[in-house]
Parts: sequence; C-alpha cells; structure tokens
Amino acid sequence: MTKLINGLISVIKILIKSNWGLMFKDFKELSKKDILILGNGPSLNSQWEEIEKARTKIELMVVNKFALSPRFEQLKPEHYVFLDSAFFNFDESVYLDAALHPMVKLKPNWAELQQQINDAWTRILKSDWSLIVWIPYIYRKSFIIDYLKKNKVKYQFYNYVVLKGSTIEFLFSRKLGMPQSQNVINSAIALSIWLNPKNLYLSGLDHTFHLGIEIDEENFLWDAGSHFYTQGEPQTRQKLININTHQKVTLKELFLSLSKVHIAYEKLARLAAQNHTEIWNITQGGFVDAFQRKNIKYINKK
Repeated sequence: MTKLINGLISVIKILIKSNWGLMFKDFKELSKKDILILGNGPSLNSQWEEIEKARTKIELMVVNKFALSPRFEQLKPEHYVFLDSAFFNFDESVYLDAALHPMVKLKPNWAELQQQINDAWTRILKSDWSLIVWIPYIYRKSFIIDYLKKNKVKYQFYNYVVLKGSTIEFLFSRKLGMPQSQNVINSAIALSIWLNPKNLYLSGLDHTFHLGIEIDEENFLWDAGSHFYTQGEPQTRQKLININTHQKVTLKELFLSLSKVHIAYEKLARLAAQNHTEIWNITQGGFVDAFQRKNIKYINKK
C-alpha cells in the first residue's frame, strides 16, 4: 500500500513540475559513446593521464565547479550537469557582484562561494566546443538561460522530480523524473542512463565529506572538504547552515542526507541494469559500494 501511495504522489508531482514534452525527446541522440562521469573528489588528480588516454573512446560528463579547473578547457567535456539551486537562484546583479547575495549576511564566506559559481558559469559561457549543459526544468526561468542563449551554448532541460513507489521504473523510463538526487552525481548517473551507453564509468567519487567534519563549542558543524581543483590551496572552513531554514545543520540531518546519496546509488544501479547499462566505479578508493569496481586502465584495454 505504501508503494502505491508513493507512486500516486510521484504522478501528482510530475503533473505539476515536469515537462511532459521531454518524454518524447530521444536523449540517445545526444551521446554516441560510453560515458565517464567525473566527480570533484581529489582522487581525480591521480587519474588524469589515463583519462586523457581514454578520451577518444568516451564522452566526459562533469558537474558543479569543474570549470574552475584548467582541465575543463583541456579535456573539453561533452556534458555538464547541474542540480543544486545555488547555481540558479540568484539574479544578474549577484552574477556581477557576488557580495550582493543575501546569504552573505548569514555566512560571511558565501561571497567567496558565490564568486566560484559565477566564475564557473563565465568559463562555461566562453566554451567554444560542442558542450551540452544539463539543467533541471524547474530552473527554466533562471536569468542564466538567457546568457547561455546569447553565447550560443547548448543546453538541455531534464525533469528532476523525485520518484518513489511502484511507478518508479515506468516513469523513469519515460524521463519524467528520477530517484531522489541528494547530490549532483545521482542526477548525472540518471541522465547517463537515459543517454543509454553500454558502459558508464564513475571517477572522483571520493565521498570523504564526513571525514572533514568538525564541531565547535556551540555545536555548529564545520567542513573543510577538498576537491581536485583545490589541491595545494588553503581550504576555507564552512559553517554548515541549511540554505532553506537558515538554521544550523545537525549531525542527524547530515548523516541522514549522506545516507540518501547511497540509497539513490543503489536504486540507480538497478535502473541501469534494467536499461542494459553497466556501471563501473573506477574511483581510486572512496566510500561508494553500490557499483562494481574496475581499475581505470580497464577503459583503455577495451
């Protein structure tokens, strides 16, 4: 009964939030090779040589702030995926001056984070190769869409509506929604399944976020997590504040959120198998156990 109720709720959400026209778009036309998704984990720094060797055999899908790295221009990825509202919920004035973001009053280092977002968009807008920027349909009215149009950067909307219950396989296969994406990699995997590669490779999925958490005397959580593009640079500690409630994030909330990431991985592994797509985790180390593991050299041996 619970699955049936959740399925009905998913349908109602789709009726309200989804673009039904995407059901008829053949995403398979947007990709012709196997896909390698690059997360932002620091383990990527040990794999660049093999990634460059494999470049002619695969298409690259990157996420979030990947464009901050010189690797963006060097590797020229085919796909760039966004999910987080932070990349869309601001106006042109904030794009021109990061310090104007309202969150700066709550988190003084938000201006620095917003500037990174602005810089990532600027580099994407300057891309001069065949790049597809994937954007949740719910952000279709963001001002950044006009910027993409003016700069002739190709973009594609996708339906991010959380699917639960007995209807998940049926609705997912029609691109009307996907399992809950607690991080952008969840969405990138879902999108890749729609693109229908035979093999989907995952790298940079370190998921060591929990190892960098600290708690101060007022029970605020702080994080100084690193990414591949920040290696060698001093890390700015961030106080964890819920962007919606403006309240501090608790440990219970943090680990509940992290568990949802891995629940999504398990659901996506099942959906990929049904779609005859094999997912290989080629991350060196890391804390993801939902997918089969391979050494990155496996790609170049095929």
